[in-house]
Amino acid sequence: MALLKIQFFVCFVFLSSIASMPRQVAAQGLFSQMKKDIRSQSVSNETTKKKEKNRSSESYDDTYSNQDCDNPFSEIFGVVILSTVTAPWSIPILAAEDDYESAGYFPGYPYQDDLSGYIMVDRLSQHESIGSEPYPYSTQSSTDYTHYSDEISKIGTRFLIDTTSRFGIDSEFSYWEESLPGGLRENFWSGDTNVLFRFAQSESVQMRTGIGFNWLSDDIGSDFGFNFTYKGDFFPIDPVIISAELDLGKIGSAALTHVRITTGVNWRHAEIFVGYDHLRLGETELDGLIGGLRIWF
Repeated sequence: MALLKIQFFVCFVFLSSIASMPRQVAAQGLFSQMKKDIRSQSVSNETTKKKEKNRSSESYDDTYSNQDCDNPFSEIFGVVILSTVTAPWSIPILAAEDDYESAGYFPGYPYQDDLSGYIMVDRLSQHESIGSEPYPYSTQSSTDYTHYSDEISKIGTRFLIDTTSRFGIDSEFSYWEESLPGGLRENFWSGDTNVLFRFAQSESVQMRTGIGFNWLSDDIGSDFGFNFTYKGDFFPIDPVIISAELDLGKIGSAALTHVRITTGVNWRHAEIFVGYDHLRLGETELDGLIGGLRIWF
C-alpha cells in the first residue's frame, strides 16, 4: 500500500508538470534555437524583470500594510502553503514508513534471492538471506537511446553511486544529433552532475533529491547552469523496476525542465528498460521514447 501511494504521488507530480507545459511542434533546426536561448544575454529583459519585481514588491507592501496582522486565517494559510511545498518529501517519507533510524544496505542486484526490492533496511545481520554480506554502497550504470523524431535523437550514459549514509552522486552525459536539410547534421554534448540525498527508503522504494549543475558543449564552447533533481526507483514485483526523474534548472540563459519515466525488467545484474523522455530547454520542447540497458552492481 505504501508503494502504491508513492507511485501515484510521483506520477501525479510528473504528469501535472507535463500537462502544464506549452507545446512546440516544429522539429527542424531546433538545436540552433536551443543554443540561441542558452547564449542570449538580454540586458533589457533583465532590467524589465527587475522593474516588474520592484513594482510587485511595492504593491504587496502596500496591500499587506492595510491588512489586519492579527487575521486568524493567515496562520492557517501559512501552514497549508508550507505543507504543500514540503509534500514531495514528507509524503514519501510517511508512505515508506522511514524513521531515519534504520540503515540501508544493498544486495548485489534487485530482487536477489527473493528480496522484495533492492535496499535492505536493518538487515546487515541477516545476510544469510542473500547468501553474502550486503554492501554499504551500490552503483548503477546505464546506456540508452532516445528517439525524439526522424530528425533528432540522443545517446546517453548515466551513473549513480549510492551509500548507506544516504548521500550519493549521479552524473550523465548525452550525445545529441539533428539531421538538417541538404544532408547536413548538427550535434553537441550535454549532461549534469548532482549530489544526492536518499530522503525516503524501504525495501520497495528509494527516493532521492539533490542539487548540482547542467552543462552543454559544442564546437563553439561550453555553457553551465544550476540543476535541481528529484527521482525515485520503485520495485512493485519481481522482476519489474519503475524509475522516475524530474530535473529543473538552467543552462546559460535558458530554463530547463526534464522529465523521464522508465519501466524495466531485471535479470540478476542487468535491466532492460523502455520509457518516455520530455525536455524543455528555453523555447524548445522535445518528447521522445527511450530504450536502454542498466547494470546494477
